Amino acid sequence: MRVLKSCIFILAWVVIFPASSFAGMLGPYSGQVLDSRTGEPIAGASVLFYWTKTIHHVAGGNSDLIKATLVYTNDRGKYKIPASMANLGLTGFLKSTCVLIYQPGYQFHTITIWADDASDNSDRSFQKFGNRVRLERIPLHFDHRKHHDRIRRALRGIDEVYFDSDHAYPGFTWEKHVKLNLRGVLEKEEFLRRVEWEDRRR
Repeated sequence: MRVLKSCIFILAWVVIFPASSFAGMLGPYSGQVLDSRTGEPIAGASVLFYWTKTIHHVAGGNSDLIKATLVYTNDRGKYKIPASMANLGLTGFLKSTCVLIYQPGYQFHTITIWADDASDNSDRSFQKFGNRVRLERIPLHFDHRKHHDRIRRALRGIDEVYFDSDHAYPGFTWEKHVKLNLRGVLEKEEFLRRVEWEDRRR
């Protein structure tokens, strides 16, 4: 009887544990973007969230984009990112949440929250709800080229495209994967349209 119970427990663990990594919840998030000097809300600021995952397999592991969501702050400088389900696959785990905030005339602000809280590089100052970000105005003799390059580097995670058919959802095809990543790329391109302001000042 004890052997039977052990076998049932092991079987349940094998079946349930991968399922626990099958999907996860992203968000919701909310916050406000303010002028660091005056404390006034900044309306129309671009707020881009994107999430990456780590996919483990026999040969090692890969990083992949889960999703990207772009919103704009309202008249009170506030934004909301709705909750959504994440496709992690059978061997995927959330790797990072990247937050990018930009408004022409202000210095770009980015935050990376690593899922591994033990990471020394994780920004623990970011709050999921009611987070306040204060943007610094661009000073005289500002290096817009470096600023632009910094923004592009922060967006690199959206270019990561990887697909493993053995560890994806049943029916989650390459075509669906490309469509998911294409949405992320489109959000990135929309974000970069505001950044053209930097190009004109380089």
